[in-house]
Amino acid sequence: MKIVKASATIGIFTLLSRIFGLIRDFLMASVLGTSMIADSFFVAFRFPNMFRALFAEGAMNPAFMPIFAKTLNKDKGQAIAFAKQTGTLLLLWIVLFCIFMMFFMPEIMAVQAFGFSIDADKFLLTTNLARLMFPYLAFMVMNALFASILNSFEQFILPAFVPIILNICMILSLIGVYYHFIPLTGYELSISVLVAGFLQALILFVTCLKYGIMPFTKTINITQNVKEFFKKIIPVIIGSSLVQLNIFVGTFLATTLESGSVSYLNYSDRLSQLPLGVIGIAIGIALIPMLSKSIAQNNKKEIIDNQSDAILFSMFLTLPASVAFLVIAPAIISGLFMYNNFDLISTYKTAYALQAMAIGLPAFVLIKVLSPVFFARGNTTIPVRISILCMVVNILLSIILMEYIYHVGIALATSISAWLNVILLLIMISFKDIELIRKNTIKTLIKMLCASILMGVVIFELNDIFYEILISRSNIKIFYLLFIVLSGLISYLIFSLLIGAISIKKIKYLMGKKQIK
Repeated sequence: MKIVKASATIGIFTLLSRIFGLIRDFLMASVLGTSMIADSFFVAFRFPNMFRALFAEGAMNPAFMPIFAKTLNKDKGQAIAFAKQTGTLLLLWIVLFCIFMMFFMPEIMAVQAFGFSIDADKFLLTTNLARLMFPYLAFMVMNALFASILNSFEQFILPAFVPIILNICMILSLIGVYYHFIPLTGYELSISVLVAGFLQALILFVTCLKYGIMPFTKTINITQNVKEFFKKIIPVIIGSSLVQLNIFVGTFLATTLESGSVSYLNYSDRLSQLPLGVIGIAIGIALIPMLSKSIAQNNKKEIIDNQSDAILFSMFLTLPASVAFLVIAPAIISGLFMYNNFDLISTYKTAYALQAMAIGLPAFVLIKVLSPVFFARGNTTIPVRISILCMVVNILLSIILMEYIYHVGIALATSISAWLNVILLLIMISFKDIELIRKNTIKTLIKMLCASILMGVVIFELNDIFYEILISRSNIKIFYLLFIVLSGLISYLIFSLLIGAISIKKIKYLMGKKQIK
């Protein structure tokens, strides 16, 4: 199975979730703007969300799935017993952890939202919202376990679909506020997050029951498989924690700036996460098992082909997105968010943050593609050590740059540290004598960059023509934005074909339909 096919299911549903997420953010910008409630909710939601990414998506699959799948092939009864023991221990641990965190939430928020402490009402609201939403983490940890079980049975669609439920619940809540069915307090959004977490976990739990697996037991028996699981999950959590620590520090620093800074970074981050989630994460997940198999078979050509194809395909999609964010950021932010309470000043400040993040977008995706080069070879220490160094650089740069360009400095520091991460990964790949790509890969990447720049010229001119409409309050501006995006997409494909960045044969090859000799 080729790279694109292997990541198609994950990518498609991630894209669908991101689209619903954009609709959610559009409504949040319209209803909340960059108000005190918006800042409080974003900070409060980011806290349990940080632990979700740390303990659930970031760690569960690589720690649980290999053991469960291996045991399942040998003895289904033992595999089910392992799932029950793991599920029970995880549930007990996460419930106790949530109770502990909720009890000490005021002290935790005094650190996480340090800048809010000068405003008693804002700090109290942030603390209450964080306390209300923190049980969402328990649902997500269980959700990740259930998803891992289902993935082991080659059931990928439902686990990939359920994250959309969160955005749907939040959208319904925002619609209720918009039409004055419910009051705007911030609590209604927090309740919708809890409801979404419960529904996600419930759906996957019922699906596990259909496969004859009850993921809990009344008696606890710590078997060798259970010990191996907890032994594996610790280093994975450490690696995932570095990314979350960066987010934590970025939020902390943003709270010390002017009101609205957290919101500016949140809206811009949501947009930059669209290509990262759809492209980088999906390809990264698909690449590890493919490389592992090729390495085990010592198939050097297949190893290089997989690595080259992953880099080329990810950059083919990421480079034009990065250029578009750089060239027409104000138009994008205005078209998506500038309605009602989201004003022109908020639009430009969010756009500047998006442009800073766009500089690092290709690097963010490349990290997701290059790290599996080490993971598939059983080396997890090099990417983690590099991440630690880059995290320190990111924090130091954020502190320095925010003194001059405020919230944009935090976004720019993240981009610079991401490129440093890529450079160091490439240096270590070279140092380890790992042959990464085919000979013509660099040449093709340069052609893709040229096609992206030419596309940038096209959308820049169109943006200039429609600029007054694009930054107005007119509701029809979204159609002008869609026209520019569509024109950019078509022009990029045309330029790519003309200068040889991609070809029909290569497209068929990437899709697994035709081999290139």
